[in-house]
Parts: sequence; structure tokens; C-alpha cells
Amino acid sequence: MSSNSTKKLLEEVSEILWVSWDPIGVNDGYKKDDSECGWSDEYDSYAPFITKLLIQRADEYKISQHLSQIAETNMGLQPTKEHDLRVARILKKHMELRESSYARKN
Repeated sequence: MSSNSTKKLLEEVSEILWVSWDPIGVNDGYKKDDSECGWSDEYDSYAPFITKLLIQRADEYKISQHLSQIAETNMGLQPTKEHDLRVARILKKHMELRESSYARKN
């Protein structure tokens, strides 16, 4: 995967975390690039490792477990395992769609 492609995936993962995961509920309907929202980078620091897991083809359960661990360890929240698994499936599906789109172009 090229560095440009990896950077784009990182941005997409960050967006998915903002829109679909949001364990502390800060997006409040804001779009990630909305200048009025002061929280839009809240989950950006978690995106690189999740992107790495996707590139390494980790399964949805490993990604879900990592999301739950972040919520519990870094945020002091009770993990919502079912929600984290749904988000992990969204991330995996996104990666599959990216790869199939890339394969069709080449």
C-alpha cells in the first residue's frame, strides 16, 4: 500500500471512528470537518493503530477488542462490546470495499 493510500485510509478510519464509534458522544451530529466543532480530532490518535490492524487483515473481533480496550483503559468507560463489534465490522467492510475498488482499477 502506497503512503498516499495509507494516509487516505487513516483519514477514512478517523472519520468512521468519529461518525460510527464516538464512545464519549462528542460528535453531536457534527461532521468531522465542521469548524464549529472543537472535538473533531478527539479520536484521531486511535486511528493509526486501527489502520495498521486493517492493513494486517486483523479480524473484526481483534479490532472490536481494541476499541473496547481504548474505551475502558483510555477513557475510563465501560466498553460496549456489541457496539464496538458493529464498528469493527464497518471498518472491515470499508477496507474490503477499498480493496475491491482498487482491484477493479488495476
